[in-house]
Amino acid sequence: TLSLHDALPICLCATRGVDLWGYKTLRCKALYCCLEDTKKRIRKRYDALVATAEELCGTAPVGWLDFRFQCPKLNNGLVEELEQYIGENPECRLIVIDTLLMITPPMNDSPYANDYNNIVALKKFADKYEIAIVLIHHTRKLKAKDPFDEILGTSGLNGAADAMMILSRDGRTESRGTLKYTGRDIGDEEISLEFHDGDWRIIDEGEEDSSLVSRIIDLV
Repeated sequence: TLSLHDALPICLCATRGVDLWGYKTLRCKALYCCLEDTKKRIRKRYDALVATAEELCGTAPVGWLDFRFQCPKLNNGLVEELEQYIGENPECRLIVIDTLLMITPPMNDSPYANDYNNIVALKKFADKYEIAIVLIHHTRKLKAKDPFDEILGTSGLNGAADAMMILSRDGRTESRGTLKYTGRDIGDEEISLEFHDGDWRIIDEGEEDSSLVSRIIDLV
Protein backbone atom coordinates (compact mmCIF):
# COMPACT_ATOMS: atom_id res chain seq x y z
CA THR A 1 0.00 0.00 0.00
CA LEU A 2 3.01 2.25 -0.36
CA SER A 3 4.02 3.40 -3.83
CA LEU A 4 7.03 4.36 -5.91
CA HIS A 5 6.86 7.83 -4.33
CA ASP A 6 7.40 6.32 -0.88
CA ALA A 7 9.59 3.23 -1.16
CA LEU A 8 12.32 4.77 -3.31
CA PRO A 9 13.13 7.49 -0.71
CA ILE A 10 13.32 4.77 1.97
CA CYS A 11 15.84 2.86 -0.16
CA LEU A 12 17.89 5.95 -0.95
CA CYS A 13 18.08 7.05 2.68
CA ALA A 14 18.91 3.54 3.92
CA THR A 15 21.71 3.01 1.41
CA ARG A 16 23.23 6.41 2.18
CA GLY A 17 22.79 6.09 5.93
CA VAL A 18 20.72 9.25 6.42
CA ASP A 19 17.51 9.87 8.34
CA LEU A 20 14.11 9.81 6.64
CA TRP A 21 11.52 12.29 7.95
CA GLY A 22 13.67 12.60 11.07
CA TYR A 23 13.57 8.84 11.68
CA LYS A 24 16.82 6.90 11.79
CA THR A 25 17.54 4.29 9.13
CA LEU A 26 19.77 1.24 9.29
CA ARG A 27 22.50 1.78 6.68
CA CYS A 28 22.49 -1.17 4.32
CA LYS A 29 22.39 -2.22 0.71
CA ALA A 30 18.93 -2.37 -0.88
CA LEU A 31 17.30 -4.11 -3.83
CA TYR A 32 14.33 -2.41 -5.49
CA CYS A 33 12.28 -4.67 -7.77
CA CYS A 34 10.39 -2.20 -9.98
CA LEU A 35 8.07 -4.60 -11.76
CA GLU A 36 5.48 -2.09 -13.02
CA ASP A 37 7.81 0.74 -14.07
CA THR A 38 10.19 1.48 -16.91
CA LYS A 39 13.87 2.29 -16.46
CA LYS A 40 13.19 5.78 -17.85
CA ARG A 41 10.54 6.54 -15.21
CA ILE A 42 12.69 5.21 -12.38
CA ARG A 43 15.66 7.28 -13.56
CA LYS A 44 13.51 10.41 -13.70
CA ARG A 45 12.16 9.78 -10.21
CA TYR A 46 15.63 8.92 -8.88
CA ASP A 47 17.19 12.11 -10.31
CA ALA A 48 14.33 14.26 -8.97
CA LEU A 49 14.69 12.85 -5.46
CA VAL A 50 18.45 13.25 -5.35
CA ALA A 51 18.07 16.87 -6.49
CA THR A 52 15.23 17.95 -4.17
CA ALA A 53 14.99 15.66 -1.11
CA GLU A 54 16.31 17.46 1.96
CA GLU A 55 17.67 14.24 3.48
CA LEU A 56 19.82 13.51 0.44
CA CYS A 57 21.39 16.95 0.02
CA GLY A 58 25.16 16.70 0.29
CA THR A 59 25.19 12.91 0.13
CA ALA A 60 26.81 10.85 -2.59
CA PRO A 61 25.74 7.53 -4.15
CA VAL A 62 27.63 4.55 -2.78
CA GLY A 63 26.52 1.92 -5.28
CA TRP A 64 24.35 0.19 -2.69
CA LEU A 65 20.99 0.48 -4.44
CA ASP A 66 20.25 -2.12 -7.11
CA PHE A 67 17.21 -2.24 -9.40
CA ARG A 68 15.48 -5.13 -11.12
CA PHE A 69 12.69 -4.69 -13.64
CA GLN A 70 11.78 -8.35 -14.04
CA CYS A 71 11.38 -11.14 -11.49
CA PRO A 72 9.91 -14.65 -11.65
CA LYS A 73 6.75 -15.44 -9.73
CA LEU A 74 6.82 -17.06 -6.30
CA ASN A 75 6.07 -20.49 -7.73
CA ASN A 76 8.68 -20.15 -10.45
CA GLY A 77 11.97 -19.42 -8.70
CA LEU A 78 11.62 -16.00 -7.05
CA VAL A 79 12.90 -17.06 -3.63
CA GLU A 80 15.83 -18.92 -5.20
CA GLU A 81 16.73 -15.84 -7.25
CA LEU A 82 16.59 -13.63 -4.17
CA GLU A 83 18.73 -16.12 -2.24
CA GLN A 84 21.35 -15.92 -4.96
CA TYR A 85 21.29 -12.13 -4.76
CA ILE A 86 21.71 -12.14 -0.97
CA GLY A 87 24.58 -14.59 -1.29
CA GLU A 88 26.33 -12.23 -3.68
CA ASN A 89 25.36 -9.10 -1.70
CA PRO A 90 25.54 -9.88 2.03
CA GLU A 91 25.26 -6.17 2.88
CA CYS A 92 21.66 -6.18 1.62
CA ARG A 93 19.13 -5.90 4.44
CA LEU A 94 16.22 -4.35 2.52
CA ILE A 95 14.28 -5.69 -0.48
CA VAL A 96 11.32 -3.83 -1.99
CA ILE A 97 8.96 -5.66 -4.37
CA ASP A 98 6.68 -3.36 -6.36
CA THR A 99 4.08 -4.80 -6.67
CA LEU A 100 2.95 -7.95 -4.88
CA LEU A 101 0.53 -8.84 -7.68
CA MET A 102 3.42 -9.09 -10.15
CA ILE A 103 4.98 -12.01 -8.27
CA THR A 104 1.92 -13.93 -7.03
CA PRO A 105 1.01 -17.21 -8.80
CA PRO A 106 -2.48 -17.81 -10.21
CA MET A 107 -5.14 -18.40 -7.58
CA ASN A 108 -6.53 -21.84 -6.78
CA ASP A 109 -9.83 -22.62 -5.03
CA SER A 110 -8.75 -21.11 -1.69
CA PRO A 111 -7.97 -17.36 -1.95
CA TYR A 112 -7.21 -17.09 1.77
CA ALA A 113 -4.69 -19.95 1.63
CA ASN A 114 -3.12 -18.43 -1.48
CA ASP A 115 -2.65 -15.03 0.14
CA TYR A 116 -1.38 -16.50 3.40
CA ASN A 117 1.06 -18.94 1.80
CA ASN A 118 2.48 -16.29 -0.55
CA ILE A 119 3.36 -13.98 2.33
CA VAL A 120 4.63 -16.85 4.50
CA ALA A 121 7.04 -17.92 1.74
CA LEU A 122 8.57 -14.44 1.70
CA LYS A 123 8.49 -14.17 5.49
CA LYS A 124 10.45 -17.42 5.88
CA PHE A 125 13.05 -16.08 3.46
CA ALA A 126 13.24 -12.78 5.39
CA ASP A 127 13.54 -14.60 8.72
CA LYS A 128 16.28 -16.88 7.38
CA TYR A 129 18.49 -14.00 6.23
CA GLU A 130 17.35 -11.43 8.83
CA ILE A 131 16.34 -8.87 6.25
CA ALA A 132 13.27 -6.71 5.63
CA ILE A 133 11.03 -7.32 2.63
CA VAL A 134 8.65 -4.47 1.81
CA LEU A 135 5.79 -5.49 -0.48
CA ILE A 136 4.00 -2.73 -2.38
CA HIS A 137 0.33 -3.63 -2.82
CA HIS A 138 -2.97 -2.05 -3.85
CA THR A 139 -5.96 -1.06 -1.74
CA ARG A 140 -9.65 -1.30 -2.47
CA LYS A 141 -11.51 1.78 -3.67
CA LEU A 142 -14.16 1.35 -0.98
CA LYS A 143 -13.23 2.77 2.42
CA ALA A 144 -13.48 0.64 5.57
CA LYS A 145 -13.80 1.43 9.27
CA ASP A 146 -10.49 -0.34 9.80
CA PRO A 147 -8.11 1.11 7.15
CA PHE A 148 -6.14 -2.14 7.01
CA ASP A 149 -9.28 -3.90 5.77
CA GLU A 150 -8.84 -1.80 2.61
CA ILE A 151 -5.81 -3.88 1.57
CA LEU A 152 -6.73 -5.75 -1.60
CA GLY A 153 -7.12 -9.49 -1.06
CA THR A 154 -8.13 -11.66 1.87
CA SER A 155 -7.23 -11.40 5.55
CA GLY A 156 -4.56 -14.01 4.80
CA LEU A 157 -2.27 -11.15 3.78
CA ASN A 158 -2.74 -9.37 7.09
CA GLY A 159 -2.43 -12.56 9.07
CA ALA A 160 0.94 -13.54 7.61
CA ALA A 161 2.69 -10.16 7.41
CA ASP A 162 4.72 -8.89 10.37
CA ALA A 163 3.62 -5.31 9.77
CA MET A 164 1.36 -3.30 7.48
CA MET A 165 1.57 0.31 6.33
CA ILE A 166 -1.07 2.31 4.48
CA LEU A 167 -0.47 5.74 2.98
CA SER A 168 -3.65 7.62 2.11
CA ARG A 169 -4.41 11.18 1.05
CA ASP A 170 -7.00 13.25 2.88
CA GLY A 171 -8.70 13.63 -0.51
CA ARG A 172 -7.95 12.66 -4.09
CA THR A 173 -6.57 16.10 -4.93
CA GLU A 174 -5.26 16.94 -1.45
CA SER A 175 -1.55 17.29 -0.75
CA ARG A 176 -1.81 16.05 2.83
CA GLY A 177 -2.00 12.42 3.84
CA THR A 178 -1.42 9.94 6.65
CA LEU A 179 0.90 6.96 6.90
CA LYS A 180 -0.66 4.42 9.26
CA TYR A 181 1.18 1.33 10.38
CA THR A 182 0.60 -1.60 12.70
CA GLY A 183 2.27 -4.91 13.39
CA ARG A 184 2.88 -7.79 15.73
CA ASP A 185 5.56 -6.00 17.75
CA ILE A 186 4.35 -2.42 17.35
CA GLY A 187 1.14 -0.65 18.25
CA ASP A 188 -1.13 1.25 15.90
CA GLU A 189 0.65 4.46 14.95
CA GLU A 190 0.44 7.11 12.26
CA ILE A 191 2.53 9.88 10.71
CA SER A 192 1.11 13.01 9.10
CA LEU A 193 2.70 13.83 5.75
CA GLU A 194 2.43 16.40 2.98
CA PHE A 195 3.26 15.87 -0.70
CA HIS A 196 5.58 18.67 -1.82
CA ASP A 197 7.90 18.98 -4.84
CA GLY A 198 7.30 15.36 -5.80
CA ASP A 199 8.07 13.97 -2.34
CA TRP A 200 6.27 13.27 0.92
CA ARG A 201 7.39 15.54 3.78
CA ILE A 202 6.63 14.90 7.44
CA ILE A 203 4.33 17.28 9.31
CA ASP A 204 4.50 15.81 12.82
CA GLU A 205 7.84 14.16 13.56
CA GLY A 206 6.50 12.08 16.45
CA GLU A 207 8.92 10.17 18.66
CA GLU A 208 12.52 11.21 18.22
CA ASP A 209 13.89 7.75 18.88
CA SER A 210 11.71 5.94 16.32
CA SER A 211 13.34 4.27 13.33
CA LEU A 212 11.49 3.29 10.18
CA VAL A 213 13.82 0.94 8.36
CA SER A 214 15.49 -0.54 11.43
CA ARG A 215 12.12 -1.10 13.08
CA ILE A 216 10.88 -2.91 9.99
CA ILE A 217 14.04 -5.04 9.97
CA ASP A 218 13.63 -5.79 13.68
CA LEU A 219 10.22 -7.29 12.87
CA VAL A 220 11.53 -9.99 10.52
